[in-house]
This record gives sequence, structure tokens and C-alpha cells, in this order.
Amino acid sequence: MKYKIPVSQPLINQPAALRYLQKAIRTGWISSQGPYVAKFEHAFAQFIGSKYAVSCTSGTAALHLTLAALDIGLGDEVIIPSLTMIATALPIIYQSATPVLVDSEPHTGNINVSKIAAKITSRTRAIIPVHLYGQPVAMKPLLSIARQHKLWVIEDAA
Repeated sequence: MKYKIPVSQPLINQPAALRYLQKAIRTGWISSQGPYVAKFEHAFAQFIGSKYAVSCTSGTAALHLTLAALDIGLGDEVIIPSLTMIATALPIIYQSATPVLVDSEPHTGNINVSKIAAKITSRTRAIIPVHLYGQPVAMKPLLSIARQHKLWVIEDAA
């Protein structure tokens, strides 16, 4: 079978969203210094039920900041899926930690949760599940494993 998965094609087909983007570009407020980012952060925080939300320039930057905030570094291991963009592994390496690959499920491409426990060591500090191509990771069993081993879970939904 042949599949084509557009990994970089934007999908903005709602007229209201297009008008909003056009206004941001036309007024020059497309950076973090303008009103649009603050509005987005506030709306997103409300949407997820959080007091705060911070936008980043990329998913890579967001993962890097999160790993740094959790003080993950030299000698630590972070579990990631074998099928993901390099941007999932690089922030781990930036922090001098070690990415540990876990096989992915053949039908979803997501991390195979049943294989995570076998990869956990005394140096494991976190798991980064990546929700690929609109397919959510089986989070309930993953969170159960994380709780059992006292690991951080950093969801990559880029």
C-alpha cells in the first residue's frame, strides 16, 4: 500500500482563522511582543484548565524548556518512541541526557506502551509520548506506568 502523509502542509481552512492570520500579518504583530500571542496563551490555558500557558517558537524549544525545568540532564534517560521526528530526541541530547527508544505500534505509529516498562532503568526520569498523525497514544496505561515508576510524562502533540 502507498500512503502519503503530509507532515508539513498547513491546514487552515476556516474563514475566521484566515482573517485572524491576515490581520496579524497586516498589522505586523506576529511575534511574541504583540497582543495575539498573549491572547492565544490565555485562551489555551483556559481550554486545558491551567492557570498558565507559555507559547514557544517550536515544539523542539518547548520540549527543551520542559526538560530543563525538570532538571533532566547528564546521566538521565528519557523514553521516546522509535518513530518520531528528530526534534523529540534533540532536546534530550541538548540537556546531556540519553534518549531511549521504544518500538512503535505498527497500526498507529505511536509508542508501544506495553514495551515501555522493559526499558525503564534507575536512570529513567521521563517518558515523552508522541501523538502521531492525529492518533492519540494510549495514555491511561502509559500514565499508570509513569506513576508506578515516579516518572515525568511530557506529551509531544506537535
